[in-house]
Amino acid sequence: NNYTTKYQRTGSSIAFGPTISTKMACAPELMSLEQSYLSTLDAATRVERLPDGTLVLSTDDARQILLRRQESSSLQEARARGVDFRAIGQEPGWVVELKEDEQITAVLDYGATSLILPAPQADTADDGAVTYDTSTDADHLRLSIKDKICIDTMSGEAHPSTVQVVVNDKSYQGCGNWLH
Repeated sequence: NNYTTKYQRTGSSIAFGPTISTKMACAPELMSLEQSYLSTLDAATRVERLPDGTLVLSTDDARQILLRRQESSSLQEARARGVDFRAIGQEPGWVVELKEDEQITAVLDYGATSLILPAPQADTADDGAVTYDTSTDADHLRLSIKDKICIDTMSGEAHPSTVQVVVNDKSYQGCGNWLH
C-alpha cells in the first residue's frame, strides 16, 4: 500500500501526521505489519542519525523504526571491482571511476567517449576539495571532488560529494561517492 504524511522536526524532536494510506487488501500478516509500522510512525517523537547513516525514529514507549538507505547496485558493483570513488553526471550522461594509485576511467557523452588515464596522487585544497589531474599523450582529465551534498538531476538521489570533471577543456558537473 502507499502512504503519505507530513512531519515537523526541531532538533531531535519530530512529529508526524496526519498519515494517509491506501486501503488495499493484503495478506493479514502484511496488513498487521503495515498497521504496526504506521502507528509507530505516527507516535514517533524523537529522531537520531547513527554513525552508520541509519535513521532512528523512536516513540515515548520505546518502539523504534530503523531506516537504512540501500546502496545502489552500481556502487556495490564498483566497490567489488576495487573502485575507490565513483562519479556520475547527466546531460550528457557520464561516469568516472577512480582506483587510487592505479587509474581513472571516464565514460563520457552517453558512452561515445571512453578514456583510461593513470591516477596521480590527490591534491587537497584549503577548502577541502580533492583534485586529481592526469594526462596521456592525447587527453587531459581533471577530477575535482568536494565534500558537499549533491542531488542527481535525473534520479533525485542524494550523494555525499559534488564533482567537476574537465576533459580536454570540456566541463562535466555531477555527484559522487567514496566507496571505502
